[in-house]
Amino acid sequence: MEALAFSRKLAEPMAKTQQDVTSSRIRVDAASNPWSGYTGSFQEEKAGLKVESSAMDPTWARLDALASYAIEGDPLIAIDRKGRRVYLSAKHFSGVFERIDATRLGSGVRKVCGAVKVSSSLLANPGRLVRFLLQAHLIRTYMHLESSLELIFEGTSDEGRFTSKWVGKHVFYTNEKNESSLQFTVIVDTKTGLVEVAGD
Repeated sequence: MEALAFSRKLAEPMAKTQQDVTSSRIRVDAASNPWSGYTGSFQEEKAGLKVESSAMDPTWARLDALASYAIEGDPLIAIDRKGRRVYLSAKHFSGVFERIDATRLGSGVRKVCGAVKVSSSLLANPGRLVRFLLQAHLIRTYMHLESSLELIFEGTSDEGRFTSKWVGKHVFYTNEKNESSLQFTVIVDTKTGLVEVAGD
């Protein structure tokens, strides 16, 4: 069993904006969703579940709600409005990143999302990386409206595996407004850059 050197986060007030990257509580909604409006067809929605990494074109749009995650002025994610595609920065991400739906993960089910480049400074602060993945909808935490999430544990093992555990609820509609709980763990291997998410 891996020995964990961990720090438990104390509860803080709900983050007022998506730019609060240090709070133990965050709200995720459409304001920080790069794919907002890009689900006009089943094909388009399906294509948006896999995100390619690319050099960032300066003409591509950036979301204000994610601006605080930029590194030295360079965004981690940008939107090609003309091509109706979203891309991750190739400076920091490798290959294709799959947007796993945490609301549908069964307990014990674990899936690979993708990888951060080992040369990226993101791996020096994996807690901030996880918050970016959540708020940028790269790990999906709601179906229709929003989710409210609380960090209950984060820590790094002696082997360099960072674990970030979250609980919360998401709001969705059938014939009426519904709320459903969710609980999941994001795992970042700080030595290889591999990112995974598991249902709890």
